[in-house]
Amino acid sequence: MNKLTPEQIIKRLMAENEELKENVKQLEADLSYCKLYYGNELEKINFERFLRLNYYFMRQNGVWAYVKEVFRAFGKFFRMGGRKVKKLFTANATQKELKAILKEHKGKKIMLYYPGYDWGMKMYQRPQHMAIHFAKEDYLFFYCTINAGDSVNGFEKIADNLYVTNLYEMLRDKLPRYTLYMCANMNGCFLDELEPILARGNKLLYEYIDDLHEDLTVIPPELIERHKFVLADDSIPVVATAQYLFEKAAKLRGSTKNILQSTNGVVYEDFHITKTLPVPEKIEKMVAEGKPIIGYYGALAKWFDYELVQKSALAHPEWNFLLIGIDYDQSFAEYNYFKDLENVDYIGIVDYKELINYGNCCAVLTIPFVINEITLSTSPVKVFEYMSMEKPIVTTALPECKKYKSVLIGRDHDDYLKKLELAVKSGDNETYRNMLREEALENTWENKVREIISCFYKK
Repeated sequence: MNKLTPEQIIKRLMAENEELKENVKQLEADLSYCKLYYGNELEKINFERFLRLNYYFMRQNGVWAYVKEVFRAFGKFFRMGGRKVKKLFTANATQKELKAILKEHKGKKIMLYYPGYDWGMKMYQRPQHMAIHFAKEDYLFFYCTINAGDSVNGFEKIADNLYVTNLYEMLRDKLPRYTLYMCANMNGCFLDELEPILARGNKLLYEYIDDLHEDLTVIPPELIERHKFVLADDSIPVVATAQYLFEKAAKLRGSTKNILQSTNGVVYEDFHITKTLPVPEKIEKMVAEGKPIIGYYGALAKWFDYELVQKSALAHPEWNFLLIGIDYDQSFAEYNYFKDLENVDYIGIVDYKELINYGNCCAVLTIPFVINEITLSTSPVKVFEYMSMEKPIVTTALPECKKYKSVLIGRDHDDYLKKLELAVKSGDNETYRNMLREEALENTWENKVREIISCFYKK
C-alpha cells in the first residue's frame, strides 16, 4: 500500500471536512422541521385531544395494555413526588443534626475544610492530620469529603470535635462565622464563590503546600486568579510548607505579612517502633532472603528518579529495593526501568496504618527524587515518618531535606550511591538514632497546628 504525501493527506481531510459540514446542515434542517411540527402539534393538545389520543392508544394496543400504561404513568408521577419528599425530609434531618452539633460545641471556633481529598484514602495526607489536630486543640472541624471512595451521607463523627461530611454546600451557607481551610492547588471555590464567603465575615486559611504545576493538578485560569487574589490580600493567613513556596508567596504579596513557613509533620506514635512487628505477607519472601532492604513509599511519578534507583539496584544486587505507593501519572508503568531487575519489587499502595510494618523491615529508607520545580517546593511527609522509625535516611539534594542533620544527602547519582552504602553499613548507631528521634519529635503535627494557631489566631 502506497503512503500518501502530506499534500494528499491535507486534500483528503479537507474533502472529509466539507462532507461533514453538509451532514451537519442536513441534521440542523431536520431538527428545525421536528421542532416546528411537534411544537405546533403540542400547542393543539387540549382535553379533547387528550381523550382522543387515549382512545386511539386503547384501540391499537388493547384495554389491558392501556391500564398498565396508566399505572406506569401514575407510578412514575408518585416516584418523582416521593424523591422530592424524601429530599425534603433528608435536608430537614441533616439541618437538625447540624443544629445539634453546633449546640453541643457552642462557643468553639469552627473550621470548614474545602473538599479536596477523601477522608478514608489509604495514604493519609496533610489535611487529615491537620483536621485531627485542630480538633484536639478544641476547634470544631468539619472535614468535607469528595466521596470518591468514602460513603458518607450526612455527618460522621471521627473524634471529639471532628466530623466528616459530604454537605459542603449546606455548611458553607448555613454555618455561623467560620474559617474556610483550603489548599492552593484545589480546583473549585474560585472567586465567584470565595468572595461572597469572605463578604459574610468568614475567614480563610490558605495552605500553599505544592507548587502550582501541571504535573500535579489541572491549572485553569480561575485557579491562578484566586491564587493571586489571596496572596495580594495581606489580611489572609497563608501557610507555606517549603522555603521555596514561602519566597514565591512573599514576592506575590510584596511582604511576608501573615505568611508562615511551616513544614509537614508526623504523628510520632504511628511510626515509632516499640515492639516486635509482624512481617507483612507481601514481602515475606523478600525479608526471608536476608538482604538489606532499601525502602521507599509515596507517589511514583515523573519527579521520582527511576534511573537512579535502577543504577543503585544494578550496582548492588546484594540489596533488595522495595517500592510502595500509587503510580500517580502512569510513569512507573511507562518507563519500565525495573522490568529485568529481580531485586526491585513494587507492591502498590499500602494502608497508612501498615506502613510502620514495612518500614521496620528496611535497613534504609530513601527519597530518590529528581530536582525540579516540583521537588524544590516539596516538604516530604515521609521524611518525618522515616525519622520516627529511627531508620537511616538517604535522599537526593532536596532543599527541604537538607535542613535536617539526620538525613544523608546524595548530591548527585554517584554521591547518592555512596550515601546508601554508608547508611547500610552504619547499622544500629545509638547516637544517630537519638538524632532521628529528636528531629522527629520537633516536627509533630501537634507542633505544626499549634504553630499556626499561635501565629494567626492568638494575636
